[in-house]
Amino acid sequence: MDLFPLVSRSGDYDEMKRILLIAVVLLMSAPASAAEPADYSGRFEPVDLTKATEDKENAIKEVASHAPRLFQRIMRSRLSKAASIARFLSFVSSENQMSVSSNESSDWVTDLSATETEFISSWGKKVTMARWMSDGVLFTRAQGERGTRSARLELSSDGLQLSVQTTIENKSLPRPLVFQTEYRRVEPK
Repeated sequence: MDLFPLVSRSGDYDEMKRILLIAVVLLMSAPASAAEPADYSGRFEPVDLTKATEDKENAIKEVASHAPRLFQRIMRSRLSKAASIARFLSFVSSENQMSVSSNESSDWVTDLSATETEFISSWGKKVTMARWMSDGVLFTRAQGERGTRSARLELSSDGLQLSVQTTIENKSLPRPLVFQTEYRRVEPK
């Protein structure tokens, strides 16, 4: 069977066959996935809590500056409470589930398939939580009656640093609040 019926039988035909063969070899030797699943198991603490807090407060001021002046102070106060920075994050993972705890919450075990799971928060409100992995990056989303808090957690290639980008969305905010916190592994896996 001729794979290149429209290519002349000159050197172009042999060149096309050679290119196709090289392409097949390269594709077969490529890894099956772009990234190995990251191992988040362990405990992490902020690299510089003072800087992380300052960066978060600056992000809060920026978001509040888009609200009417009368409401800016109240908005900053409420966002400061909602946009907390965990003093530690502890992960225990298995093949399809992950447990995450912090100074603010006990172990919340969820699967990593983005399936939503309901919890009752420490303040008695219903929260829907979902977690999933994509290319070694852990994503979380917590939906409450007032808004959504999502996070993108990514380990460094050596597994010692954890970068957490947090986004808080609420219909009363003029735009989402986004801030980042850098953590370092303090307990081995």
